[in-house]
Amino acid sequence: MRTAIEVTLAKPDRTPEQLEAMAAKVARSASQAEALFEALLTLATSEQPLASREPVDLATTAEDAIEAAGPEIRRLGLHVDTALEPALTTGNRLLLERMIGNLVDNAVRYNDHDGWVRVRSGISDGGARFTIANSGPVVPDALVPSLFEPFRRVQERTGMHDGAGLGLAIARSIGTAHAAKFEARSIPAGGLIVTVALPAITQDELSTDRGP
Repeated sequence: MRTAIEVTLAKPDRTPEQLEAMAAKVARSASQAEALFEALLTLATSEQPLASREPVDLATTAEDAIEAAGPEIRRLGLHVDTALEPALTTGNRLLLERMIGNLVDNAVRYNDHDGWVRVRSGISDGGARFTIANSGPVVPDALVPSLFEPFRRVQERTGMHDGAGLGLAIARSIGTAHAAKFEARSIPAGGLIVTVALPAITQDELSTDRGP
């Protein structure tokens, strides 16, 4: 931002158009910086012990995340296939919403035009499970774990440019705070499949917690 300002102001015959272009560039940079700071704060906060818990249905959370990603899904012409069965767990609602939202955002952002996204949720083996798979660039199996490290992006292996490389790291960090198990693997034809399993609660347990 400083460079954009200094370069423009150093021009003795700068025009209104040049000033407007500089202002637009600074505004974009400020938005990117704000998003990065918010992501870093979320990453730090998600690694702290949970102060309170409440029931959260991963199916509902996934529906909301897909709806929020709607404009980008339509822009890329993605086909979204969902099978969302109830998947009740407990935790910090805002953090779990961010976790699912980041996984959906990652599947949409690092995808192909006219590609696909497949989303599943439900109860399996005593866990509330959320699974998301997507088409996209090929990622070698050996490099999949590094995608969940801060500031590591698909860009480093495919040339795709977007984001700060914190989305999956934040998702995993939030999952860790909720005793979740993460499993990620590449798809041979391209893309990624990620499964998150959290401790499940039943409707009976939910009714008991709420009392008579």
